[in-house]
Amino acid sequence: MEFLVKHKAWIDEKRHYMMNRQDIRISTNAVKYDELTAEERHRIKDTFVKKAAYYSQIMGVSVGNITIRNQKTRWGSCNVAERRIWLSVYLAAEPREFISEVVLHELAHIKYPGHGPDFKAFMDFFQRRFF
Repeated sequence: MEFLVKHKAWIDEKRHYMMNRQDIRISTNAVKYDELTAEERHRIKDTFVKKAAYYSQIMGVSVGNITIRNQKTRWGSCNVAERRIWLSVYLAAEPREFISEVVLHELAHIKYPGHGPDFKAFMDFFQRRFF
């Protein structure tokens, strides 16, 4: 109770902010997953697979399977143990450089799980090399 009384002004300020803020969403202008044809999904996956094959060879990592998913909150994710990468289908609407950056990021996780210093150094090296 003492903590609440001591920080009442800050709590009130944050509550006011949260009640009055607007949820701002930025559209990627991507076609919704359910509206894509099987051929379009295949073409998107093929693009991702080719990028991953290219970068994985240069990075010295091997990837098992790449899957596109209807991920709305992540551009990509990785299962290190299975060497598996999932990429959001919405990534396809982004610039090529951004797609490459996400693929590099997920491939780097195969070699260095987490976002520690080794991962960051590995990413920095390849970002300087390609971007």
